[in-house]
Amino acid sequence: MRSLDLACFVRRVAITGAIAGVASAAFIAAASVRATGSPASGLNGASQVLWGRAATRVRRVDVHHTLVGLIVHHASAFWWAGIHENPRLRAFAPAAGLRAMLVMAAAAVLDYGVLPRRLSPGLEGQLSRRTIAAAFAVIGAGLALGSWIQDRPLRLRASQVRRLLGNGNARPYEPAQATYVPGTIHTARAPLESVPGHH
Repeated sequence: MRSLDLACFVRRVAITGAIAGVASAAFIAAASVRATGSPASGLNGASQVLWGRAATRVRRVDVHHTLVGLIVHHASAFWWAGIHENPRLRAFAPAAGLRAMLVMAAAAVLDYGVLPRRLSPGLEGQLSRRTIAAAFAVIGAGLALGSWIQDRPLRLRASQVRRLLGNGNARPYEPAQATYVPGTIHTARAPLESVPGHH
């Protein structure tokens, strides 16, 4: 992968992963409040990578569980964003929505069917299966939205361009009309018939 392609790939992963991570973290926090009364209970589960299965039952907000859980959660979002934005997968499934569905289906199988339980998101300690499925759907929607935003062509009206340039009253460019002033030097030639002494 060339340096330019790598830079583009990293940018796409950063934007898509950030959208998916923030959206899903907000959803998990809201679902946790509804289920347990604490916004951190669902997010704390991811900290079981360091603290063991007991972390999935912690509901309070603290540095050891909540901060670690958020870091692990967002790292996972960027990981799946990297797969989602992989050029080969993009060529295989150009539609962002379909690609996100495939990635999240693989994520669900990997997290809850292949990996050791301690490496799972840890949501099952506080949230229902239905809510966990919805969380995966939100991550998928974030992945699709991130790709859609970046794939969407940028179209600006003339008024928007002028605002971006900092002059909302600017008019489209018009060539300036040359004015002859005696005794000045001009780069443009005057018509031959206007030059004194020319016949």
